[in-house]
Amino acid sequence: MAIFQSKGFHFLTIAVGCSFVPGLSPVFAQLKEFKPASLEISITDRDKKPVPGAQVELREWTSEWIATKFAGESDDNGKIVFSGVTADSYSTILIRHPDYASAMQDYSVAAGEQRSVTCKLLPPVDSWVEIRSPDGKLVVGAEISRMEISSIDSDSKTTVRCDMFPLLTGQPKSDFRSDPSGRAKLPPLPAGSSVKITAVHPDWAAATTTEIDVTPGLLTTVMLRTGTQVKVTFHGQQDVLAALKGQEIYVNTFSRDVPEGRLIHKFLIADDSIKFCLLPGQYEGFSLTVDELLITPTIPSSPSTSSFVNFETDYVERNCVVRKMREVRGRVVTDSGEPVAGATLLIGTANLFADSEGNFTPVDKYPWSICDFPETDEQGYYTAKLPDGPAQIYVQWSKYYSDPERLEFTSDGVSSIPELVVHPYPALRGIVLDDKQRPVASAVVRVVSTGESDYFLTDESGKFSIRVEQFEHDQATKKRKFESTLMAFHPHNNQAQFAVVDARDPVAFENIKLELEPRDADWVARTLNQIQKQITPEYSAEILAAFEKEHLMRRDKYAAGLPGNRAPRLEGGTWFNTDAKSLDDFRGQYVLLDFWFIGCGPCERDLPNVKLAQKLFGDQGFTVLSVHIAGQTPENVKQFADAKGMTYPLVVDSPDEEILTAYKRIGVDGFPRYLLIGPDGKIVCNDGAFDTEQQNSLSLRIHKLEAIHRAFRSEGK
Repeated sequence: MAIFQSKGFHFLTIAVGCSFVPGLSPVFAQLKEFKPASLEISITDRDKKPVPGAQVELREWTSEWIATKFAGESDDNGKIVFSGVTADSYSTILIRHPDYASAMQDYSVAAGEQRSVTCKLLPPVDSWVEIRSPDGKLVVGAEISRMEISSIDSDSKTTVRCDMFPLLTGQPKSDFRSDPSGRAKLPPLPAGSSVKITAVHPDWAAATTTEIDVTPGLLTTVMLRTGTQVKVTFHGQQDVLAALKGQEIYVNTFSRDVPEGRLIHKFLIADDSIKFCLLPGQYEGFSLTVDELLITPTIPSSPSTSSFVNFETDYVERNCVVRKMREVRGRVVTDSGEPVAGATLLIGTANLFADSEGNFTPVDKYPWSICDFPETDEQGYYTAKLPDGPAQIYVQWSKYYSDPERLEFTSDGVSSIPELVVHPYPALRGIVLDDKQRPVASAVVRVVSTGESDYFLTDESGKFSIRVEQFEHDQATKKRKFESTLMAFHPHNNQAQFAVVDARDPVAFENIKLELEPRDADWVARTLNQIQKQITPEYSAEILAAFEKEHLMRRDKYAAGLPGNRAPRLEGGTWFNTDAKSLDDFRGQYVLLDFWFIGCGPCERDLPNVKLAQKLFGDQGFTVLSVHIAGQTPENVKQFADAKGMTYPLVVDSPDEEILTAYKRIGVDGFPRYLLIGPDGKIVCNDGAFDTEQQNSLSLRIHKLEAIHRAFRSEGK
């Protein structure tokens, strides 16, 4: 029986836990656009002959690949057409046929587009691995947790998690655990591929093999590792604990210090507890998740010295609280009673842990845990899941704010949440003038904030209109400031200005005048840092020490990526929109390296700002170089980029990750990640390597236009 082949690189992004932190946005969400399109799929074999009778369906990624209404069988010509499919979503085509390895090929389609996609089915290869403990003994019950498969034939890579095996094979997940001889069968793999295999066992830390060519029979031996034994015991009402029995819980950990210790795997509950093993170290993120239940505490993925995520010893016990989730209904309206559609809400509940005596207590540093983030419908209604106990609602990702900032209530036994009344954020309108009192067209204007905010350009008459996206908090009073700070600069010279606007005074925010003045090259960065010190929340000495530790670690670990060092050549892969074949071909220009991948929400959220950088500075000796990591076929990336208007140079990394491997060494360990390279090929800014001694540093993620502007102004251009 043939099972598996895939062309897409499926990134497994599981929430590691969030909490409400005043003044900060704990999570970022992308509102999916549902726009109809058409997809014609052709199924062929290795010799490009049509494959009739293949079972084809479309799936979309949330926290897993969910089924859609689009499913059917390829006709005698190996074709099937789906009309009305969702555009601009992270989707895949799942194909099964008894004579071939199954295929999962990612695709992208723009609104209204009629796209044709060819999917190739390859012969299957049946193979297995041997699993041993650190002392060399054969291990029974170890599980194949994930496989990273590279296919030479299709020039692609995919990552498949074990809970996807039944979807592809029709066999239980347990069929891929090691037997008494230590042998663990693999799902049939596509011919002409290579694979990295991760094995997991509750008694030992997970281990991943090197990349191995797929051949029939024994592929390799996986040696598990010695680590920290972790036991998590669950506390809660008896009916809730009973609901846990026989279930599997996702354990999700994250550590920058121990990247090879990352664990994303389901473990079976036994006697109200689970056991697993981690490599020793400090883990910034830790969460346990299971359907219909909430498990706390959740620890946010940020520098933290919380003892809950310190796994330095040989054995660690932790207590977690389990609560049943139930559906409640609420509504969001304006102060005039009009429904608010498309608003995303954060629903928070107490972030509880169980102490040694079984008492439930909120986590001091992170007292709230997000349990849901629903979106309102056209009538302003939403449905959310939350447990009994203290709760709060917080509106985000909309054009509205609430006052007070959070609606707090007790959810015990309720079926509806109190109505949330919101107010529209004001639109700040004004004009930008140069030092001669002349209107400035295409001046850059934005609201200064602690997070991401959109850039705006003035029109031909120098005018702008900006919708405020959030109100910041005053560091001294800890209260929300109903005012906004605007920053403006001329993209082609060194003139800049800022102004503070009372966002509750229509006279003030309707008639803003930003009169630019000549500045030194560092003025914008210096002023931004001064303003942000006033609105950035004041952290405890413990948290500040954790941030400093993070900075020092990255500075030391990625020293080769600090400003002034030469960037790796960046060669290999498949290039589009340019005759260049390496970074060397861009000497004499500033280059913004943009590392991303299709399906990355934050990458797509920031894409307009990347395109704006190209628009503003492209004629000044600057270019964006878009770097898509390995996984997607080059053709799919090119089509996606074209649909998004990415006309600047683009390179798709090769399946062996030649580009990413070189740049991982200098801090490219998350996405999106940006580096600004100077005309001499040396690094000007690198978000992946921190230098705490650098004055007025700017993050390219948050202030890319300001950083590029400063680079040009420093040269007197």
